[in-house]
Amino acid sequence: MDFKTLTELTEGHAYDELKIIGRDALMYGRRVHVVAMTKEKEETVLYLLTKALKVHEVKQPNRQLIKDYAQNVLASMAMVQVNDRMFFNQSVVTQSLGQSDMESPLLLAKFMEAGWRLPQNSELFALDWNQVELLRCGFRASSGKLPDWEHADVSVVWAEQMKEHFVEMPVKIQVEDGRASASEKELVFPVVDADGTQKQAVCYINSIQIEDFWAQQQECFSNPDYRRKKLEKMTEQAYEDMVASKRETLRQVCPQGMIYFVVECECTLDLQAQFYLSTYLRQVPDEREGTFSELFGVQTGEPQQGPHGLPLQKILVRQPVSAEETEVWVELFTAGEIVSEWKEKVEWL
Repeated sequence: MDFKTLTELTEGHAYDELKIIGRDALMYGRRVHVVAMTKEKEETVLYLLTKALKVHEVKQPNRQLIKDYAQNVLASMAMVQVNDRMFFNQSVVTQSLGQSDMESPLLLAKFMEAGWRLPQNSELFALDWNQVELLRCGFRASSGKLPDWEHADVSVVWAEQMKEHFVEMPVKIQVEDGRASASEKELVFPVVDADGTQKQAVCYINSIQIEDFWAQQQECFSNPDYRRKKLEKMTEQAYEDMVASKRETLRQVCPQGMIYFVVECECTLDLQAQFYLSTYLRQVPDEREGTFSELFGVQTGEPQQGPHGLPLQKILVRQPVSAEETEVWVELFTAGEIVSEWKEKVEWL
C-alpha cells in the first residue's frame, strides 16, 4: 500500500447520487443489512452486508467448497423492484471484508460520512470482518433520481437456478477385463422442497463407461484425414503448435496413463446427478482444475430416454484415476433441481 493507491481508492468511490438505506431485511431466507444505493453514470449499485455462511481459516477440501458455492443464493438476484421502479441486475460481487484490500472499508467510511450507521444491536456489529461479506449488486442505471426506500414496497426477482440437494451416497466401481460396473444399481435418497416437504428420489445407474482421452486424442491426431483438413486452414507450424497445446491441456487435467469414468444414469423428480471420486472430495483444489470444464464441456441438446423412461444422463466423474485401478469409490454427491424464476417481497426486520 502507498499514498498513490490510497488516493486512487478514495477517488474511485465518486458517485452522482447516494441514497442511505440502513435497514435489515430477509432475502431468500438470509438476513441481510441493506446499506445504501448509489448511482454513477450508467450504473446503479445496491450494497448489502451479510454474515458469511462459512469461515475457513485454512484451505478446505473440495467437499466443503462445493457446498459453500451451492449456498451462495444471493448471487442469483435478477431484478429489484422499489415501488414501480425496476432495476435489472448485471452482476453480484461478494467479498469478505476481512480478506479485502482497503477499498471496502473506505467505501463504508464514505457511507458513514453520509449518515449510515450499522446498529449496535445488529448481529454483524461485533463480528470479526472475516465473518462479514459485502455484496455489490450492479444494475443498469434507470432514468430519474434514486427511489426512497424508507416506506417503499421492495421485491426481488430471483433468476432460474440449480438448487443442489446434497446426497453423498458412496458407490463402488469395479473394473475387470476392461469393463467397469457399479456395486449399486438403484440409489434411493430424500430431497426437501423449499416449503419443507420431503420427497423420495431415485437415481438408477444403468452402466459405467471408461473414457480414455489419451487414446481418443492419439487416434484423432493419427488420422490423416483430420490432419489434411486442418492443414487446409492453417500452416504446418500452426498445426504442430495446436497439437502440442491440446496435449498439454489434456496433460494438466489427465496425466498420461489415467482414465475417466462416465456414469450413465437416470433420476426421478427431474434431478441432475453429479458424481465425484471420494478421493477428490477429500482433497484441496489445485490450479489445474480450472481447465476441466473447458476441455470436456457439458451435455447439450435434448436428452435421450433411458430404460426407466427418464432422461438419460452421462456424468463424467470428476478427477481421473489410474488405468491400472480395479476398484474405485465414487459418490453421488449432489442431485440438482432447476428452480424457476420467482419473485419475493422483501421482509423488513
